[in-house]
Amino acid sequence: MEATRRETWSNIFYWIGVVAAFLTVALVFIGHSKWGSSLERTGFPLAWKLAILSILAFLVREVCRPPRPKNDLKRDKHHSIDHIPHEI
Repeated sequence: MEATRRETWSNIFYWIGVVAAFLTVALVFIGHSKWGSSLERTGFPLAWKLAILSILAFLVREVCRPPRPKNDLKRDKHHSIDHIPHEI
């Protein structure tokens, strides 16, 4: 149950980071228009705030990500390069 909850929070923070990153790029482009320049002419632009939110969301996602099971960490010998035939 704990791993499922951590995976859910990890996915939520991932999508927050993705949306914030896209909004950051959009605000940079909109900031060069007449309407958008009012958002970006402040002391601390809104695009920067969204960029920081995006970075923090991706960092929190890495913290919330559940640890990988130990079975996944072992090498699968069937996919090892040693098992490739030499006739190739």
